[in-house]
Amino acid sequence: MLGRVPGPDGYGVAVLDQLPVRDRQGLHLLCYFVFGLVTYLGHAGYIDFVPHLLTDVIVILIVGTLSGFRHDNPGERSQEQQTANKAAVETLSRTDAIQFPFIASAALFSLYAVFKYIPEEYVTPVLDVYFTTIGLFVLAGGLKSFSGLFIASIDNTEYVLVWISFPVILSVMGCQLTGIGLHTTKPESTPDASKVDLYDIISLFAAAPFAYQYYLTKHWILNNIFGFFFCVQAMITVRPGTFQVSFMILWALFFYDIFWVFGTDVMITVAKKFDGPIKLLFPKMGGGRPSLLGLGDIVLPGFLISQMGRFDAHLYFLKKPNATGVAALSGNYFWVCLVFYFFGMVATLTCMLYFNVAQPALLYLVPCTTLSVCGFALLRGEISLLWNFKDGAEEEEEEHEEGENKKDK
Repeated sequence: MLGRVPGPDGYGVAVLDQLPVRDRQGLHLLCYFVFGLVTYLGHAGYIDFVPHLLTDVIVILIVGTLSGFRHDNPGERSQEQQTANKAAVETLSRTDAIQFPFIASAALFSLYAVFKYIPEEYVTPVLDVYFTTIGLFVLAGGLKSFSGLFIASIDNTEYVLVWISFPVILSVMGCQLTGIGLHTTKPESTPDASKVDLYDIISLFAAAPFAYQYYLTKHWILNNIFGFFFCVQAMITVRPGTFQVSFMILWALFFYDIFWVFGTDVMITVAKKFDGPIKLLFPKMGGGRPSLLGLGDIVLPGFLISQMGRFDAHLYFLKKPNATGVAALSGNYFWVCLVFYFFGMVATLTCMLYFNVAQPALLYLVPCTTLSVCGFALLRGEISLLWNFKDGAEEEEEEHEEGENKKDK
């Protein structure tokens, strides 16, 4: 949720506050329709993997950004829901940006080692159960979010069944234990407690047959549906706190992607052996193994793309401080970043087809997205606004940094 306060350089900066950004329901529904249409055309063999892939990634990025605005928009939600939504967003700091490629490398290499030294018949069932379970809850959340386009009361607290708070510290025989608290009424001591309502239960039951069918068949359509909602949920709940953090993360992962794709066989091996919804699959008209795209190549640039949507709204309210609202995605930075993401993906596919070698997509996507918005900001004389833009809990980050400085002293 964005708001406006004056920054130290005289410019406004955005903070977690209230900002009336209106949803574009028609565009939102159109994206779901297009995703379903190209999935059907790909399944029927009417389109090849290149237009299928390009369409899917653009649709996911638009839906993820619009869903983020729906999650934030305080105009249609109670104060309780605003507090819960704010608590549900994980804001990345500069420290996270520095650690990100190292953590990702450790996770990637761990999977590689597992596949290399442990027989697949032992590894695959465990991963299948894990990702099917995670996918079940992500798909349920996606179905609930989709239903919210039609049901205005979907976030009303009158349908809440139970409140969940975590962590809860329990003292048992002098030992401190961490657990999960269940409450029939909203606990006053934990205002950020999560709610489970009737719509959550209905969505969970609706998603269960799809999750079970995915577990049995690993069909590429179900894989892509899971991947679709994994990306959207990630773009909603994980955000860089500032543009500088977005810039740092993407350029750090630029080198990470090059090393693990060109320098070793680790990433390619994991991508081919790991049969789970961490990638989108696109069948080829000529048959053979489907083409694939890792979800990270959508989500990581998606952090910046969705941030540019919020930056557009921020600029609008800076220029029109008396405005009562603005339609989502009505500015320029989002569309510039999205268009250049498209160009970067086209370059990735072109090089892949020409050289017949797997390509690190971030090698093309990172320069295209980051440099395009920086160049556009330079042309408009807004580079300082862009570079100092904050759309996360920067107060928490400053407190964290102050605490770290005190420790150092």
